[in-house]
Amino acid sequence: MDNIEILYKESLKLRPAERLQLMEMIVKSWDQPNEKIDQIWAMEAEHRYHALEKGKKPL
Repeated sequence: MDNIEILYKESLKLRPAERLQLMEMIVKSWDQPNEKIDQIWAMEAEHRYHALEKGKKPL
């Protein structure tokens, strides 16, 4: 049995509220700021805004 299966089986022993708390902690761990991605999205937003200003349909 690999670690993921062990963790899963152990998590099933938790009360529902504890499982929810664990899930929230895991999801929050994914939501780490990434400056490079933020810059890419900012550039894309500007590109789309300027395209709309010129009457073009942005992708």
